[in-house]
Amino acid sequence: NTKTFKQGLKTLLKLISEKRVCLLCLEVSPRGCHRRFISRALQREGVKVSHILR
Repeated sequence: NTKTFKQGLKTLLKLISEKRVCLLCLEVSPRGCHRRFISRALQREGVKVSHILR
């Protein structure tokens, strides 16, 4: 966990506490994308994460 990642996560958690948030990427699978790091960190914080897959 880098300082920048932690700061971004803190910002994202604040946004999530205020409204619905959707993260988008062109990568089809969350396993091959940066979303996997973000979603794991969010889940550790108690956030429900849903992946929209084809």
